[in-house]
Amino acid sequence: MNIVITVVVLFVLYRLFFYKPRKEYHIKDINEQSFTLAITKQSKGAPATDEKIIYWKNLKDIRFTSHKNLLSFEDIRNHVFAVPYHAKNWSALLQAVPERFTNFDHEYVKELLLQNEKKTYLKITAATPHLVMYDVSQSSKLSEEAFAWADVKTAQLNEDKTALSIALQNGHTFTIDDDIDNWYWLLKYVPNHFEDADYIKALFESFTACDVCGNIAVLGEECQACYEVIWHKNSVYPTKEKFIKERQLEIFGTDSPLEKIVFKVYEGEAFKKNPDWQLLVTEEEILDFSQENYWQEED
Repeated sequence: MNIVITVVVLFVLYRLFFYKPRKEYHIKDINEQSFTLAITKQSKGAPATDEKIIYWKNLKDIRFTSHKNLLSFEDIRNHVFAVPYHAKNWSALLQAVPERFTNFDHEYVKELLLQNEKKTYLKITAATPHLVMYDVSQSSKLSEEAFAWADVKTAQLNEDKTALSIALQNGHTFTIDDDIDNWYWLLKYVPNHFEDADYIKALFESFTACDVCGNIAVLGEECQACYEVIWHKNSVYPTKEKFIKERQLEIFGTDSPLEKIVFKVYEGEAFKKNPDWQLLVTEEEILDFSQENYWQEED
């Protein structure tokens, strides 16, 4: 029991002082004319927040990525940026997208909102062979919770392998769906004595390396760490090298000249890094790209 308490305390400290997403997104002041995009960057010093007003009239295209976990925007200057689904007020942003954007899946949003009225949201914030920590959000209320694997009686995937049902020794049961943040981080540490251990082991062995972010996280045609789709000869990019360079510039770009370039992605904790991975762009190229596309102009 003392060991479990110690582990919990250590992870709380880790969560508070070390484990934080590289960027936190907050959508606010949403109205018919515009919305404000606030991006907070974590660093060794105090977090820095950049805010920018996005006017709907200055946007020419809005669409989801294939897994609908990113919303891609393109403005009239051909500047492309994205907002991830873990952004605060994500649902409110989806509801506010004007009908004139025909590439945006308005019907999907309507169905999603109906499904989510009573849904509980979970986000894995830390996982180890001993402990899992997660956030629970329901009806605008947020709580931080944790469980020790030693206290889990059963952990079983559903038939489609898209949800993990957990029963604790104290009788408490709950289900975690695969649309949460860091789903694979959770699966990685499901103990070997549970019945789906062989499936999970085979799943992780089936992942291949991503040329863009370097994580061994590609399943099918999409990286589960950076969410980039693998290059094809019929791609809009004429060569694979051109594709990799463009995508690396985008995912490793910084939002201000003060932000340090970090070669990690938000959901990369679960995956091993490919030792042969190559960064095809220089830091100077990343900074030039960031200045042109991400850094906000000074007033």
